Amino acid sequence: MKHFVKNHSFKQIILILSFFTLFVLAISYTLSMHYLFSTSISGHMQDMWQRQADNITEQARFSIITESKSDIEKILLLLDNPLILHVSVYTPNQLLYSSNSTTPPCGAINPLSDAFVETENVWCFSSTAKDYQTKQIIGGVLLVVSKEAINDLIQQNLINNVLVVSFLTAIIFGFLYHSTKRLTAPLAKLSTVMHRITSNERGLRINTEGTMDIRNIQASFNLMILQIEQHESNLEEKIKDRVLELSDAYSKAQGASQVKSDILRIVSHEMKTPLHSALFYLHLMKTDDGNFVTEIMNCLERLQKQIDNLLNYSQASENKVTLNKTNFSPKQLLEQITEEYASMFKIRHNQLIVNCHYQDQFHADEQLIKQIVSNFIDNANKHCHQGQITIDCNNDKNYLIISVTDTGCGISEKNLENIFIPFWQIDMSSARVHEGSGLGLSICQLFAEALEGDISVVSTIDQGSIFTLSIPLNPSI
Repeated sequence: MKHFVKNHSFKQIILILSFFTLFVLAISYTLSMHYLFSTSISGHMQDMWQRQADNITEQARFSIITESKSDIEKILLLLDNPLILHVSVYTPNQLLYSSNSTTPPCGAINPLSDAFVETENVWCFSSTAKDYQTKQIIGGVLLVVSKEAINDLIQQNLINNVLVVSFLTAIIFGFLYHSTKRLTAPLAKLSTVMHRITSNERGLRINTEGTMDIRNIQASFNLMILQIEQHESNLEEKIKDRVLELSDAYSKAQGASQVKSDILRIVSHEMKTPLHSALFYLHLMKTDDGNFVTEIMNCLERLQKQIDNLLNYSQASENKVTLNKTNFSPKQLLEQITEEYASMFKIRHNQLIVNCHYQDQFHADEQLIKQIVSNFIDNANKHCHQGQITIDCNNDKNYLIISVTDTGCGISEKNLENIFIPFWQIDMSSARVHEGSGLGLSICQLFAEALEGDISVVSTIDQGSIFTLSIPLNPSI
């Protein structure tokens, strides 16, 4: 097959396959129609002549009983049909009448039984006459009919079928040849142009014609040739482009340096703010202006939180998170978190709704999940005022799903792409309204990956956000 394909053109292969297919279909159709016609006409003629034999038997019943040859001859004179070759009338004891002296070519057929014998040239039908009362056989008729006419008809039908099918096959093949020639002509032109291009001719193009696929190939070929010619003639422009790329890379490096400066400014600002506040309260206590232990503790906790975030991010980014898996109740965990944040919700005048439909125990690192959900809740409360925050917990197929929905300010689609970047914030200035180092969501994402889970976000400006944590119920680790 490979040798055949390699040594013939696409056009030749299509024509050969088409001719072979048409030839097989034509032969199959002709033989099928010949078989159906011959079977049908033979069956019809056999039924007709069998009825004729039965009619002769019934008409000759009285003559058989009286054994009157003259009456039988009168009956047979009415059968003026050249296809009837022989008629014999029998009684149980003797041959009563025979239309000629030749022996009918019917083999060992019993004329005193209802039988049928077919040879190449004749049909032999035997029909019996029975007594109406006793049902005993009183005689029989043997009718021999020539098949010459029916054989000629079947042969003529075969010839007609062959002629018709040959004519139709020739028309269809001619149509396929013409269509194949039109379809493959553009490919032949494409081959010619490609051969000329290999001979270092330039500026050659192919007019798009033919089917949609061939036009696409021609258009792609023209585009490829154009690109090759441009590549050969525009080396200087490519060098300029390379210089521009290096310049752009240098600009990006400068931008990265600016980002580094912004990160250092954010971190230093977030650490200095609680430290200065603590020093201020200590100074007031030193001058006996009041007891500010609670305020100082809050400032130090904020500072500790910033340091913990930096340490957590450093460990998580280096895949050094150690999982401490235990069995716990997600419902109790959410209740514990909401109790811890109850006072913060009151300050922001936010309403909290908790829907926990998962009642089973869950085996995972409880503290990591708590830190992730706490970060979701803290962000939702921070960016939502006099709104509603909803916590949902359920299982979907093989995952535990915890989502935090708020009705806050929302996040633009542009900023959604950056919220998991370390130290990134919507407002990078030191005068921003909301505090934070920009590490919270980055740490959450790394923790979720350590749990073999995932975090997804859906948000709309002025409508709110939905942060969802998905953790497998049966992790591989």
